[in-house]
Amino acid sequence: MWPTSLHLTAGHTLTLDVQAHDYIHPGAVTSARPDLAIPFTGSGPFLHNDPDDRPDNIHAGALTLRTGAQYASRLLLPMLPA
Repeated sequence: MWPTSLHLTAGHTLTLDVQAHDYIHPGAVTSARPDLAIPFTGSGPFLHNDPDDRPDNIHAGALTLRTGAQYASRLLLPMLPA
């Protein structure tokens, strides 16, 4: 996850979308420069497929995310005063 900032006013909704892959925006475009043929898919050029950064012996496998009242799940968000 990349740090970011977002200002939500009263009545707006924040949604958390958990995926097991980089986000692929429908209709994604590639860079205007042919030498930078990187698809800008929603994660920008920040993909998680480099074998040096993401070796299979550490990052391959299955992950189970359990949700519901019976699981102690939390999302901690900082709240800054206006």
